[in-house]
Amino acid sequence: MNIVQLRLGELRTGDSNVRSKYSAEGLAELQESVREHGVLVPVLVREGEKGYDVLDGGRRVLVALRLGLLEIPAVIVGGSDEETGAFAWVLNFQREVVPFVEECRWIRRCILGEGITPEVVAVRLGRSAAYIRSRLAVLDWPPALFERCDAGAISFAVAREYAKLGDSDELVVALEWDAVNQPSSRQAAAYVEAILVAREQVVTREQARAANQPKVYVCGACGGGINWTTAKNMLVCGSCLVALGLVPDGGSAEGGGVEKTDNRATGVEEV
Repeated sequence: MNIVQLRLGELRTGDSNVRSKYSAEGLAELQESVREHGVLVPVLVREGEKGYDVLDGGRRVLVALRLGLLEIPAVIVGGSDEETGAFAWVLNFQREVVPFVEECRWIRRCILGEGITPEVVAVRLGRSAAYIRSRLAVLDWPPALFERCDAGAISFAVAREYAKLGDSDELVVALEWDAVNQPSSRQAAAYVEAILVAREQVVTREQARAANQPKVYVCGACGGGINWTTAKNMLVCGSCLVALGLVPDGGSAEGGGVEKTDNRATGVEEV
């Protein structure tokens, strides 16, 4: 393996690099190390049309640029796109944990850039086709969920459960619930399953009629019914207000109108 010094102006970090985002904390630590010791680990590059494409070492290149370095040690590899691409994937994903959203983006870039199928990518990376397809599906998740994943706030296992809710108000509530409770994947699965079961429940005609029945409260004076829309501000019905002289006949009571007709109900049970 020959290590050469390449000028930073010749290096290109783009689609060939697995990572597209770096943590500020990690960059700060690496910058201090490079400032003190220099770049100790060569970057891995492949010769391209306009310089060298960085396959591994995007953070080192970025830090070197920040520190004003002119050159950086590198190893130039040859081979086909699939060979060098798979090599970069192994270096990144087996060396340390990479956010799964980054992995998803990189897999899509490989498929779109080379016009290959998920099955081909799976063979190159030593993964199953189902694994590759599950990662590609992430890119079509509802925006609210994808943003949380991209920020590293939810694991793949948990997010995959929320994705079953689709782009819905239930998903928004689920993400709020997740932020508070930080559930395990099993807890998230149970939470989502309860919502999906509720969606499938059939409401009978009797249940629908019962739900549409007007709510009635009890007048404290005569025991008759009070319309629930005015009962929040009135302890007695409109007729009793008139009878007690609290409001004139046909007038209105503060917080709710007095009904002009006797609205006392017979046979209404106290609630």
